[in-house]
This record gives sequence, structure tokens and C-alpha cells, in this order.
Amino acid sequence: SGKVLSVFPSKHAIGLQTEEGIEVLVHMGIDTVEMATPAFESFVKEGQSLKAGMKLAKMNLDVIEQAGKETTIIVAFTNSDKVEQVVINQLGTATAGTVIGQIEI
Repeated sequence: SGKVLSVFPSKHAIGLQTEEGIEVLVHMGIDTVEMATPAFESFVKEGQSLKAGMKLAKMNLDVIEQAGKETTIIVAFTNSDKVEQVVINQLGTATAGTVIGQIEI
């Protein structure tokens, strides 16, 4: 749970903050900010409260791949000094609702 800090104008990245103050950047695709054709739909807005399991955004994988871009999703902790440990449970493709990792603060 937490809140949305920012939604980039191209909707390719969303900044979040957990209730514990951890800042999370969800970056969809690589070099996708440069794309001329829109490939992202955001389901959240800046300042919105979040609950675990809420849908944040949708990526059009076909449009991204046709533009020659990678569809990798990067999750980064932008204030990692507050994070003691990151445990990754799964790499690669995951289905919605799958826990891919945890952090210890």
C-alpha cells in the first residue's frame, strides 16, 4: 500500500511511495520514452492512494516491439539507502498477481 508520486507524461514510468516511505520507480520498456506511437495506458494518477494488487498500467507489447524497443520492466528503489535487503523470487515473465520479490527495511 502507498501512493502514486508521479506518472510520466508518456506513461512509460510511474513513481510510487510505500506506506513505509520506500520510493519505487516502475519503468516499462527500455528507451520507450522516445516512442512516437503511444504504447501505455495508466490506471492511476499522481497523489492517488494505492492498495496491494491494484492495476497500475497497461503496455501494448506489439507496439513496443514494432518500434524495436525492449519490453523489459525495471523496478528500482530510488531511495535505496532505506532498503536493507532485496530478495528476488522470480526473474523473467510473471503473471499478474505473482510476488516477484520482497524488500526488508
